[in-house]
Amino acid sequence: MEEIKRHFDAVMEHILDQVKLVAEGVLQNTQRLDRIEARLDRIEERLTLLEVRVAALESRVTALEQRLGRVEQRLDQMEQRLDQLEQRLDQLEREVRELKAELERLRHELTRFQTQAEARAQELQERVDKLEATISHLRQ
Repeated sequence: MEEIKRHFDAVMEHILDQVKLVAEGVLQNTQRLDRIEARLDRIEERLTLLEVRVAALESRVTALEQRLGRVEQRLDQMEQRLDQLEQRLDQLEREVRELKAELERLRHELTRFQTQAEARAQELQERVDKLEATISHLRQ
């Protein structure tokens, strides 16, 4: 019985040593888990901050997209106005060309009329001179 008790004590001591080793392992794992948990908490805090920043950036991006949309609308309107102005300019250029052609035609016609008027005036002057000469001759 004594031998059984010694054997039991030896087995018990061995079991206690094993339990101590397991307890130390559990303690080390617990400490390791605590460190991991602390790291996860820090990561979670950083993620929360990043989420806040991302939300702020998303808000800014949305505002910029809206602003860009308004700018694009204004650009479209300006392009339409520019197209209209170009059309008006083309029309005015055509009208100016037509007016220049008409002016040139009128100048040519005026020159012709002046030449005709001068010739007619010369003829009339010659007739007046003849009539005056005839009258003067008749009076004598």
